[in-house]
Amino acid sequence: MSKVADFLHPMIEIRAKKQVSRGSIMMQLSRLQKNLQKITPDGITFRTNNLTLHASLAVITYDRTATLLEKVNKIVSAQMTKDSFLALNRGSSELTLIVDSELSSYIQNEIHAHPKNIIAPVTAITIHFSEKYADVPGFLYHVIQQITLQGINIVEVTSTYSELTILVAQKDARLAFDTLYLMVDDN
Repeated sequence: MSKVADFLHPMIEIRAKKQVSRGSIMMQLSRLQKNLQKITPDGITFRTNNLTLHASLAVITYDRTATLLEKVNKIVSAQMTKDSFLALNRGSSELTLIVDSELSSYIQNEIHAHPKNIIAPVTAITIHFSEKYADVPGFLYHVIQQITLQGINIVEVTSTYSELTILVAQKDARLAFDTLYLMVDDN
């Protein structure tokens, strides 16, 4: 904690516009640590009856335009009846499609626009959890934290009310899955 205090010390003094003792920073960090332990307990476990993997996916990102949205709507409508993986994340300036790798070429041909980025192959790990976890402060953070503490880069995250899907490089899928599996309560 003393290294953190040393690191923060000059920034706190600049922000406070006055001198601050290293001891007071240490005291505040100690209080903060105690408060964080109260709201984000270690060892969160959750019950799930479904932790699934979907491999060989592609993450395709485009700049968002009206024309692109029209084309993507047609593609999504056509794919909804098929048994393939499809997720759509629509941001304010970008649109990301997460699809089975074999659909990647088809989508790029249909859209006729140069993708901003393509990441493949990736694996989706989906956690289906009880609705009661939607009200647990820090639940999603804790799940994501466990993956990042393993040194795994999260390529994309998407969620619904009672599902969380984390996309990782295919080479990291086993470690990510095992990490999440250890969080599952078997009782």
